Amino acid sequence: MIRLEWGFIHEVLTFFKFPPPFVDLVLECVTTSSFSILVNGGQLESFKPSRGIRQGDPLSPYLFILCMEYLSLKILEAYDNNSWKAIKASRNGPSFSHLFLADDLLLCAEASSSCCNTITRILEDFCLQYGQKNVALPIRVCSNLDKLNRDFLWVSTNERKKMHMVSRDKVCRPKDLGGLSLYSTKARNLTLLAKLNWRVMEDPDSLWAKTLIAKYCPNGIMDERLGTRRSGSSNWKGLKKGHEVFRKGLRWVVNNGHEISFWHDLWVGDSPLRSLVHGPLSS
Repeated sequence: MIRLEWGFIHEVLTFFKFPPPFVDLVLECVTTSSFSILVNGGQLESFKPSRGIRQGDPLSPYLFILCMEYLSLKILEAYDNNSWKAIKASRNGPSFSHLFLADDLLLCAEASSSCCNTITRILEDFCLQYGQKNVALPIRVCSNLDKLNRDFLWVSTNERKKMHMVSRDKVCRPKDLGGLSLYSTKARNLTLLAKLNWRVMEDPDSLWAKTLIAKYCPNGIMDERLGTRRSGSSNWKGLKKGHEVFRKGLRWVVNNGHEISFWHDLWVGDSPLRSLVHGPLSS
């Protein structure tokens, strides 16, 4: 159950100028719900909650999004009047005041008493409080996860060990190659980190991508010097970890050809075709 005050839901719906009959109808759906607890297979007497919206209810996600949008607008309002001073991850990077990650919220502001007072004031009006990062898993963690998979497959326990009849490499092969399509934890983790690079290239205008590029690779995600920087956030380290796999999987889609160079872009291997031709290209 998502703990939202019913009075707060009413305030949000009114703030977004929903018609009063619609607001009353929504609150009727929210406030008339009841719950019952099962104990040892027996159902206890039902009871009515005093707040919250039910998880799994088709209406709940929309109410949650509206409430978070309400909070976002309040933060942006404070940012516009300079009472909330946003931060930057790098000197030339974009500024940001808050980030929503699923049902988590990250607030970013200048470390000053005035900003703290503004944050406190805004959060006092917001009744909801909740409790990826993209990381390269340590080798030991990958090995432990693979061991759990192997033990489950061959029904091994700490008390009773069983022989593995097929090698791990064969088990991880695709089914059409005689395997079971299980995956190696390390390889899968590396694949997901490579996909992180792809997301940066596909959506460079997103806030998180602009922040990473401005701070760590201002020359773009395809900069050959990307791997030389050692320090950085966990997201950056994950991006760098999967970069080699990402580059190996890249293929050109020519389309109209306006943004590519036949001689100077990478088509095959790690060097452009121009490096294979000595002297001028035309006589």
